Amino acid sequence: MNVRTIIDWRVPTAQAWPKLEHDLQVAFVTRTLALAERHPSVLLLHAIPNGDFRGFRTGTKLKAEGVIPGVPDIFMPVARGGFHGFYLELKSKGGKVSDEQWEFIEAAHAEGYFVRVTNHLQTALEILENYLLEMP
Repeated sequence: MNVRTIIDWRVPTAQAWPKLEHDLQVAFVTRTLALAERHPSVLLLHAIPNGDFRGFRTGTKLKAEGVIPGVPDIFMPVARGGFHGFYLELKSKGGKVSDEQWEFIEAAHAEGYFVRVTNHLQTALEILENYLLEMP
């Protein structure tokens, strides 16, 4: 089976997040914090600022510090259901997963990380909550 069919949870374009990817990520993180009372480990969830355009100087500095292209937007270092941790790539309506992103996503999946891609807020929240409900 193609691993992308397991990972890709994007909804049809008509139902996809219509605003900027940034807005989807902010909405996701805001709602995720509301889960902290039931799931305290969600407080380990953090963003990986890998996608914005940066000038040559900043890009060179970040690359020297270890930033690599293709890393998903969200990471949570919490093991569940046999996975080492949780990655989530968020896309807005019409957003494409780059070749570099697929390369990283597939490699992380092969190394035992839970990885999903979605373009829908409710789906993203359900993915996270279901992951957190898995026994450690």
